[in-house]
Amino acid sequence: NVEDNRVISTDDLSYAPLKVKVDLTSRIIFDFNLWSDDRQEEVTLHQVFVRFINVATKQHVYFIAQADLKRKYSIDLNFRTAASKSFGSIGGDYKIELIVGDATLPQAMVTEVATVTLELPESKEPVPDLSNKAKPDITHVFRQPEKRPPQAI
Repeated sequence: NVEDNRVISTDDLSYAPLKVKVDLTSRIIFDFNLWSDDRQEEVTLHQVFVRFINVATKQHVYFIAQADLKRKYSIDLNFRTAASKSFGSIGGDYKIELIVGDATLPQAMVTEVATVTLELPESKEPVPDLSNKAKPDITHVFRQPEKRPPQAI
């Protein structure tokens, strides 16, 4: 388990998965580099994501990792804003997985990095389940076409 305000750094994911408790005051920052198979050079791949999977509801939340000029990938996750926007105010245990894919790889790599327990205050309002409800119809009125001269001209 990781206590508040601690930085965990590891060069090897064999130490994973870590167990972390987070709440609305918490922030998780993922900073990492990707290396070639022979560990000779850093590589930049096109599809790098961090996926949170709610253990109870199986809800998936994805965040895209962007590489900077030094080929370091980064995700900065503030739970005060992400709890409602991304996680739908649903607390509980989440598995965190790193997903790496690219056209140059034979298959995508999925590695479990950590497990977090997202502790949220009890909400008085139930969270609406929008997954099974029909979305509202989209209506659109096209503008009238411009008048054109007859084709005989």
